[in-house]
Amino acid sequence: MTSEVIIINKFGLALAADSAVTVEHVHNYERITKTYNSANKLFSLSKHAPVGVMLYNTVTLGGLPLETVIKNYREQLGRRKFGRLSEYADDFFGYLDGNSDLFPRQDTQFITALHLMDELLPILSSSTNKKDFKEKLEERVEEIESLDRIECLSDSQIASEVRASRSLLDDISNHIFRDRKSYATGTKSLVQKLYKTMFSRKYKTSGYTGLVFAGFGERDFLPSLSHYYVDCIFADKVRRWEIEEHSLSNTSQGQVIPLADSEVMETLLNGMNPQYEKEANSQTLTVLAKSIQTIIEQLPHADEAEKEKLKKASIKALIAGLDSYREAMKDYKDQHYSRPIRQAIAALPIAELGSVAETLINVSHIHKRVNPQFETVGGPVDVAVISKGDGFVWVKRKHYFDASINPTFALKYLG
Repeated sequence: MTSEVIIINKFGLALAADSAVTVEHVHNYERITKTYNSANKLFSLSKHAPVGVMLYNTVTLGGLPLETVIKNYREQLGRRKFGRLSEYADDFFGYLDGNSDLFPRQDTQFITALHLMDELLPILSSSTNKKDFKEKLEERVEEIESLDRIECLSDSQIASEVRASRSLLDDISNHIFRDRKSYATGTKSLVQKLYKTMFSRKYKTSGYTGLVFAGFGERDFLPSLSHYYVDCIFADKVRRWEIEEHSLSNTSQGQVIPLADSEVMETLLNGMNPQYEKEANSQTLTVLAKSIQTIIEQLPHADEAEKEKLKKASIKALIAGLDSYREAMKDYKDQHYSRPIRQAIAALPIAELGSVAETLINVSHIHKRVNPQFETVGGPVDVAVISKGDGFVWVKRKHYFDASINPTFALKYLG
């Protein structure tokens, strides 16, 4: 996990990211993970246009470091520019689709099969027998099928890829069921259906990456960003979908957009920890429902049918009342916490945006450091500011080398 934030107002955007990353590699179908505090997750997408890109969660795509992919794309982009920010994202994905030099087919097929294995193993470990496993597998397929269809892949492309991967899927099944060989009989078609369903829906696999493009197109005079999920190369295409887009108008206020591990920032922005708020609402409903039922049970002149009718009506009224309560609290939070922050962000000069973004990351880091749970935020904070006039400007940037004794580095980048 990681902590990242984007602050946006009419002057431009500030992007900040910590350096914590969990890296994994595969040996004999087993994933081995290691956490480091030195990852790069914030990059300029172009040397000549005011556009940046930030990533979180998994830092690889198709087995290749996304840092390598982004920098390679930046080189071939050269001096080309686009009218709108969204066109940079389209061109980036277009460069990756079908690029066998970056993503050899046998490697990408193996990685998608590993995503399937990640899905199957928890179901297998929680199953008591073959019938139980099959029922849980069918439930999982139905659950994923209920999600929206992915747009970047056609039905024919998905069907063709499933057929081409059957031999590999059989190998994965044999490996998973090596200690329960009877489970493989009669379930292979269901495993293939799960594989097809996983990659035809907007379903986040275990190895997904959040990818955010931010900045200005040539025809954009106010900043915007596009936020995507990507997770693998399937049928020679990047499996991706856009989850949100933020843009400003001439009358907009500023926005603070936390990414990845956003709990601490949301607490600061909204005045309440989101997990605490969720639990408080749940406990309130439970306690009040039990109290109402206890009172109804003690009514002396009501028979069982009348009591049951009163319980149903009371619960319905209670849920409606709690919905009104949540809306009132939402308005209160917006008026007293979120809106004042947005108004302050809207007035921040470009020089202050980066400082505020870095502070938010540092607050998240402190919270994780004193928290007994696994520390998921850490390392140096990279900060960049993007404006229409000045372009992509580094405010803070870590290097693994001393720039003063590597003058050719700057010459190579600018050249």
